[in-house]
Amino acid sequence: VRSGWRSVIDCIVKLHHLHLLPSKVTDMEEVRNILKHSNARSFNKKEETSILQSVSNFLSFDSGKSKPEVKTPEEEEAEKRITTYIESCHIEEIFTESKFLEAESLEYLVSALIWSAGETPKGIANSEEEEERALLCLDLLISTTIRNRDRIELTWAKTFEHLKSIIDSATLLSPLVEKGVFGLLRICQRLVPYKDDMADDLLRSLQLILKLDAKVADILAAQLFSELLHLVKASPDRIQTEACWKTFSALLRVGAHHLEASPAGFEILEILIAGNEVTEENLVSFLEADLAFIEGHAGSEDQSMKALDLLMSLVEKIKAWPTSDKIFGYWSKAVNVARHACNDSRPQVRNQACVMLQQVLLSSYSMNHTEEQWGEVMKEVVLATVNGLVTNVKKHREHEYPEMDKTARIALLMLSKAFLQFLPSLVKLECFSEIWLETLSILDLCNSCSSDELSEAVPEALKNMILVMATQGVLHPGWTDSEGVNLWNVTWQRARTTSPNLEPGMLSDYNIEYAK
Repeated sequence: VRSGWRSVIDCIVKLHHLHLLPSKVTDMEEVRNILKHSNARSFNKKEETSILQSVSNFLSFDSGKSKPEVKTPEEEEAEKRITTYIESCHIEEIFTESKFLEAESLEYLVSALIWSAGETPKGIANSEEEEERALLCLDLLISTTIRNRDRIELTWAKTFEHLKSIIDSATLLSPLVEKGVFGLLRICQRLVPYKDDMADDLLRSLQLILKLDAKVADILAAQLFSELLHLVKASPDRIQTEACWKTFSALLRVGAHHLEASPAGFEILEILIAGNEVTEENLVSFLEADLAFIEGHAGSEDQSMKALDLLMSLVEKIKAWPTSDKIFGYWSKAVNVARHACNDSRPQVRNQACVMLQQVLLSSYSMNHTEEQWGEVMKEVVLATVNGLVTNVKKHREHEYPEMDKTARIALLMLSKAFLQFLPSLVKLECFSEIWLETLSILDLCNSCSSDELSEAVPEALKNMILVMATQGVLHPGWTDSEGVNLWNVTWQRARTTSPNLEPGMLSDYNIEYAK
């Protein structure tokens, strides 16, 4: 059978419309798994007619309504025979046994189902009858596609285009749009684990979901991410290309901000990071998704904290990469995610982000970054982060950022430790004096804040930096910048404004000698 499939499908559609289609046809496993997800509206049942009347309508192609009638025993017997006859045709075997069709016949069957479904742009049909027809044909198309997984290359292109015509840019939730979305996911669930050569094409098709209108996506999100989780659990290692990683990252970023979808979305991210090697192709996708869950208020604070832990694990994986010219750039992207999280409005998340940023910076000094790169980290990450946090304290933005002074204190400790950790590299830079003066300016800003947290922390932080710099011979009376400014004098002048106990004589208390 080739072009004749159109007539066959038309008959099946007509039988379905007249309630004569055996339940076995729509009770196939693939169809049941799609039908169970229905969240969209359901239609009122039509006024029932007798089977004899339905047969009469079928033969005359008349779908008009008829009044209920009292059936005679002869008519009841005739109805039983008709039902038995239709069931004996085993219509369901057209689809359950379609894997035995010749390739050309299978392609014609798929085309006939799509043709018979009619055009429903954005999943909207012109009438209830048209929608019922489109729904049935979509069910049968998905079932046929799944049952012919070993010949997916024959069916997928046409099936995808049909799904695209339904889902792409859908602005209203209809039963057809809903069935299209979950039908697409069902195909991926059933085929991706077994079709290495088609896995990429199948997974990239999930981009269609991203084109749904935001309101439609919001309604479907909870069930959608539950199905995505099922897919990822079965095939955690099937995402291979950068395009697929970007697709999943985009989906996860949507889920991170949905109250009901967020837990499943985060579990997906955990599975993917744990089950895959972190590479140049997927790192940015992981970082973008992880940041969404760190920031996402849809999930709990505990989930945001776990997302920070995932970030730390990503950094550890980057540190294990072979040395290359690119590694600093990728490492910096991860560091900037942590830096961004330091501005979260929730104190617990913000404080943990600062602690983690410090851990990342200090534990990464063994990486073979250049002096210039460590200087960039000091200026663009450490100093910029602390300056931003302290500025918020200065502006009294407690209503936006509660407990910001505590966060600023944690960040100040990070500044002190990072400065001393990086010092061997920083002193080799021409801009080292600028870095030091900027550090002193931030400490001055801390002193100007009406905060007990900071006023207690600044003197200790500055003292530690001065002692180490003096011990290593960096801070001495002859130290000047490129313009001849004596940095020894500047340092002590600024130190005295912080605490009267910070003066050159204290160095002798620690047995530190310097050239006078």
